[in-house]
Amino acid sequence: EEARTIGINADNGDLYIHSAKTGEINVYDLLGSLKGTVGSVRASIVSFVYHPVKKRMYMALDSTNSVSELDPTTFRAINKINVGNDPVAIAYNQNNGLLYVANRGDQNITRLDVKNQIVDTIDPSSFGIGLAISTKKDIVALSNSSNDTVVIFGEENGPTVTVNEEYFEYREDFQHNPTLISHLKIVASGNDRINALQLIESSVTGKESCKTISLSNHQSPQNFGNVSEVFDIGGDLIDGHISWCFKIGVKQRITFLIYHKQFEMYNVLPEKSRISTGVQMSKGIPASWLDNYQNEPPDESDY
Repeated sequence: EEARTIGINADNGDLYIHSAKTGEINVYDLLGSLKGTVGSVRASIVSFVYHPVKKRMYMALDSTNSVSELDPTTFRAINKINVGNDPVAIAYNQNNGLLYVANRGDQNITRLDVKNQIVDTIDPSSFGIGLAISTKKDIVALSNSSNDTVVIFGEENGPTVTVNEEYFEYREDFQHNPTLISHLKIVASGNDRINALQLIESSVTGKESCKTISLSNHQSPQNFGNVSEVFDIGGDLIDGHISWCFKIGVKQRITFLIYHKQFEMYNVLPEKSRISTGVQMSKGIPASWLDNYQNEPPDESDY
């Protein structure tokens, strides 16, 4: 009744609908059937966003000065993150992997990383309740209905990391067609080395486990450059449920060469299962990679 705010789980299409009349937040599937409820909230402004890396919904409530991380299966809050005063909007920036929470009371934006830690706070010009982030560039827009303006700002407000053009396409591909790693080679520009690599795995229940791989003893003896050869990662999967965390230097370029074998789930599942799960055929080797090997064709085992 009197639906005010709608959020969507981009993975399965679940709709999170907040009723202004009852305060209830109910969850419906693609066919409009009720799947469950988040509960009743005392908030006049509720906003939702789906986190594509953690595979969870986030909900901001203006009355609680906090953001809740929701389990996508039970629809219950599993984490509560204190942000600023009167959070009225929340959005995910896929350009840098951060959540942006617009705090109307403080007239600032709190940025959260994948571990729900506050990275920093941005102080833009005055705004109302509208927040949007471009999926192509690191550009953020805030609306202000009181003076009929939209404030637009970009990457100069904080450090960003750029990735190759195929990254997001192939990250989605690995979600449907997981791959088994045999080993990993890390090539870094400059003299600064990556000393540790953290593998954070999220279960379907929302529980996280973290494995840290020390890279201090993995310098490749066959290379004079800044190269690390990592075999401790052998047997791990890339399937959309594991995040890799590492520290990169300013203006540094990092290349990951992953030796792996990919499972073609599209060829295993029947047609109905492909449609219901959204599984697509693997993209294969990017065309841009092949351009670099015109004179020396790559070994298929390298991919």
